[in-house]
Order: sequence, then structure tokens, then C-alpha cells
Amino acid sequence: MEYDRAIGLRETVLSFSTLHSQRYPEMQNLFQPEAAAEVISRIDKLQPSTQRQWGKMEVAQMMAHCSATLDMASGKVVVPRMLIGRILGPLARSIFTDEKTLWEKWSHQQAVCSC
Repeated sequence: MEYDRAIGLRETVLSFSTLHSQRYPEMQNLFQPEAAAEVISRIDKLQPSTQRQWGKMEVAQMMAHCSATLDMASGKVVVPRMLIGRILGPLARSIFTDEKTLWEKWSHQQAVCSC
């Protein structure tokens, strides 16, 4: 009975995993040359008079926001962490920097669990 339940749960998780990967293809990142080229071409097309499509920022504000974010990500600007970041940071780092995606980790745990 428990074995059948675990197998059924595993099949459900695997079929959902397949559906998830079909619906949400792998996200592009700036380390992929074609993705970086697309972002650069979109930035080159911006003009000060470009109308925003959503949100409240003007072009200059959006570019400053993106620049500040990339400066933080690249380590040019270091922001001191709060206490909660010092406590939860190592846990979050181990979760997000592992080779497996979060979906693979969680689906494996659900398939193994016979709850």
C-alpha cells in the first residue's frame, strides 16, 4: 500500500516536472552571448522620449536602477548586511548556488517522502 502510494506520488511529481519544463523554458542570462546581444540592442533603442510600457520610472531612472543593481551584483558596491541576512545568508547561498535547480531538489524530496 505504502509502496503504491509512493510510486503514484513519484509519477505525479514527474509528470508535473515535465509540464513545468515545457511551460517555462530555461531562463536566459547575461552570460549567454545571444541574450547579452538582445539586451544591448534593446538598450541602444532607448531614447529619452521613449514611453514606458509599465511601471513609473522614466528611461534615465530605469538605467540608473539597472546600473546600480549590476554594480551590487558585480561587487563594485558592497552593502552591509543586516542581522537576518547574516543568519539566513549561508542557508540561502547553499540553496541557490547548488547545481540542481530548486524544482529538482523539491520534487526529489516529495518523491522520496512517503507522507
